[in-house]
Amino acid sequence: MNRRKSKGEEMEVELDETGLKVFNTTESPLSGGKKRLQIDQQNWPNGRMEVEMHVKAIRPTLSAEDGKALDKLTLEITEIGKNSKSMSEFWDKVENELGIVKDEDTISLDENKSAKKNLISFVNFLVDNNMLEEKDIPVSIGYKRYLLNTKPRNKEEEEMDSPVKIDDNIYLETKFSTNQIKEKIFTLGKRFGKM
Repeated sequence: MNRRKSKGEEMEVELDETGLKVFNTTESPLSGGKKRLQIDQQNWPNGRMEVEMHVKAIRPTLSAEDGKALDKLTLEITEIGKNSKSMSEFWDKVENELGIVKDEDTISLDENKSAKKNLISFVNFLVDNNMLEEKDIPVSIGYKRYLLNTKPRNKEEEEMDSPVKIDDNIYLETKFSTNQIKEKIFTLGKRFGKM
């Protein structure tokens, strides 16, 4: 299984009517206070979602209206990941079609293309195989920027640094170093990869 483990951080998963959201709570390096950040999200697919996690505790939140209906469930977790069989099939297909190889937590790009072209090919692959759709966007990469958006703008409505139009309503930010591109491919594969 491709898993994310919490190292000195608190991880939580919220389940509600829209889908699943993953949060990290970590100590802020400047203020020393705790900060809760959403690090991932998956909308409910038409079928079932296969996710494996180690749960430490479950906290239900009841509806404010009647105090009886379940509004959301928050799970305190130590690990989370997708089923390893479907992920291994996904990365095999990526390697065969794009020449991008995942070995453990390392991505190797197709040496016949620039890092930027590898990223564009990978996102096109996700779109072409219906793994990434407009409903999954925007995809954040920090407080101010989007990796993917429905328009070539970041969160503060400023122009992306180096946008590439992937589909009618999907724009990809491509201004990254080679190592950052490998990280983006790894993260996108973890989030959207399925077979």
